[in-house]
Amino acid sequence: MLLETARRVELRDPDSGRLLRTMALPPPAADQPWRTQFVGDLLLIRDGGRMVTAYAVGSLSRRWSRPLDPTEEPGLFRCGDFVCLQEESGGLGVLDPMTGRTRWQAIGALPGVVGECQAPGSVLVCRRDGGAFGVWRLDR
Repeated sequence: MLLETARRVELRDPDSGRLLRTMALPPPAADQPWRTQFVGDLLLIRDGGRMVTAYAVGSLSRRWSRPLDPTEEPGLFRCGDFVCLQEESGGLGVLDPMTGRTRWQAIGALPGVVGECQAPGSVLVCRRDGGAFGVWRLDR
């Protein structure tokens, strides 16, 4: 179990609550708080939207960091065995969860998508402008 406190992340035993590991977070930018999310077995921490760093959930060991486009508010989510990076402009990048490197990228692949993407199984589901959802098949 992971808990985020004021400036640190704690890994605790889910049965006993015993503290197993801690990780200090550097101070965030003045107007940009840290944002955390889980994607598969990764804890992703964004420093106000400019950089994302991935940590292994079970050990809090750092796997990778990569810059984010400062003009976008990208969505990060699990898609199969990978991490998907969905940009506001409609681009979609598939990241290697071990290295953070882009495996492949499609620019303008998801026209009209405004966010809320999920990839359950072999499909990608995203909210489109107007409120409807679009569904795309993920070929593996």
